[in-house]
Amino acid sequence: MKQSTYFYLLRRGVIGGGGSKGLLDTYTGAAAAYSLRKLSSDYSGNAITVTTDGVDSQDIGFSGNDLDTAALESFAGSGDAYVSTWYDQSGNTGRNFTQGTFANMPKIVSSGSTITQNNKPIVEFDGSTRYMDLAAQQTFTDEFFMTFAIRPTSNANAYGVLLNNQGSANDRIRVYQNRDTHIRIDGTTYTQSLGWDIGTYTNYTIERGSTDDIKQYFYGTEHTTDNDATAWPVLFRVGGNQSAASTQSLHAQVSEMIF
Repeated sequence: MKQSTYFYLLRRGVIGGGGSKGLLDTYTGAAAAYSLRKLSSDYSGNAITVTTDGVDSQDIGFSGNDLDTAALESFAGSGDAYVSTWYDQSGNTGRNFTQGTFANMPKIVSSGSTITQNNKPIVEFDGSTRYMDLAAQQTFTDEFFMTFAIRPTSNANAYGVLLNNQGSANDRIRVYQNRDTHIRIDGTTYTQSLGWDIGTYTNYTIERGSTDDIKQYFYGTEHTTDNDATAWPVLFRVGGNQSAASTQSLHAQVSEMIF
């Protein structure tokens, strides 16, 4: 997605979206978009599919523009619920995040209550090999913009991989190595030192402009500017590295990802 005035403000934490009009109604052209709120008035699908045991299954849609947490908690009862599919709202085909193995599904309900941050639902990756994959890897070849609503919850694991490509460590985003952020493009690593405040919710944004400058934004601040024109096949796995190693599993809660 190209940068815009809206995202210029969003990435700096000035605004957080919302209102009756969907974000993608105004700012079109997303390659993929995942959220626990409705992003487009034209979108008629579900937000997520959940399970309590890896066998049962329930689609969860929206109540107005928000996740239907009443339906979610009714399905979960007094137990937990996990996300098996996170649906792409961009209108493109074949770009849903899925996980077919129960033990690897991220959690959204704990003991009958929706997991929330700032009173909004959020998906929890707890650092224990919970991750989701696309059916086919997506590559960014030119200008790009990606933004995440994310709260790192721990750096108990040495590394926390937010995105990783299919089968390689050469292309990935680590939201923390301890508290450093690493972007790796075709084997070249760009580091932002001591950027993360563990436990604090933020919009984390990465963008590459027309001059191939790559910038990161979180907690309302512009961080390191690097330059790399290489194609970046990074959109495949969320929450883990290429081998789903437990030492690199993400400790974080995520409510939205837009590319």
